[in-house]
Amino acid sequence: MQGLLEPETRKGGEAERERVQRYWTVGRRIEAVVTPDGRRAKYGQQVLARLATDIDLRIRLLYEMVSLFRLFPVLPTTVRLGWSHYRMLLRVSSKRERMFYVEQTESHAWSVRELEMQVNSGGSVRTGHRLCHRAGPFAPRAPIYLPGGGG
Repeated sequence: MQGLLEPETRKGGEAERERVQRYWTVGRRIEAVVTPDGRRAKYGQQVLARLATDIDLRIRLLYEMVSLFRLFPVLPTTVRLGWSHYRMLLRVSSKRERMFYVEQTESHAWSVRELEMQVNSGGSVRTGHRLCHRAGPFAPRAPIYLPGGGG
């Protein structure tokens, strides 16, 4: 994993996309070690704890990297979300809703704070669709619907 956790060499959004790609790659590599043959190894937690100590990183960050890989086995390459966006998306349990929030964040250029408010509000149910809404100056111009009731 040498070189994968090096500081960003680019500025702005490109550095964030690099970070997401690196973290996804680390998550994929860890997943390959702790789940050989598709079965979770009993020693997985010890591996992560030891790795965190060895490379002087918070264990939570390593778990987030693995979660990123598990929840996004194919990392969207057209999406321009930063690591903080993805960390927020890790909290969304439904794949359908997660992808909805990815699309909406991209199309409406939501900040991490806006995405967090959208996710935390959970929207309201209307006619079998999940409506994500928020009052205030940063509310989307039109209602945003998740087809199929959100689940």
